[in-house]
Amino acid sequence: MLATSTVDCVTVQHLMLTKQGFPLTQEMDDVLDVMEAWGRKKNVCWHKEALRALETSMDEAMISAKDMCKRCISVQVRRIIFERMRLNPAVGLSVCSEWVKAFKDLFDCRTRCCCELCIRSFEHVKICISQAVRCGVLTPCVDSDSEVNNEEEEAPVLPVVVSSSD
Repeated sequence: MLATSTVDCVTVQHLMLTKQGFPLTQEMDDVLDVMEAWGRKKNVCWHKEALRALETSMDEAMISAKDMCKRCISVQVRRIIFERMRLNPAVGLSVCSEWVKAFKDLFDCRTRCCCELCIRSFEHVKICISQAVRCGVLTPCVDSDSEVNNEEEEAPVLPVVVSSSD
């Protein structure tokens, strides 16, 4: 993916006509900015998978900003759920379904900023998992690479995102 501001208009037209490149909508640009500025630092695999999700979104005629953002975030949400709940997929599915409802509320009623949606989504999933553990529904799965205690986590750092479209 390449910002159109970095190439001349003839090259952009050529890339579009030969279907080697597509212009990004403002919503896609916001998601891409967040993934480039913050997502790669958070998790390289998530960054790559989210970019693939964006690429497949470009093939669809009309995809909403909500669906596009949800696709990118869901990659990391599924990873968080799998890492911590792999021995109990039924509860993991329940947490995922709770996140879908929460995402809809966040997007429709609170914010459309992709970065804020990411942070709030990840925190919501971690809270749901903690509640399941506290209620004795499941025993957490923790790898040596995983986080052991949510209370010790640092507050997420909001990235400074500068859009090239201005």
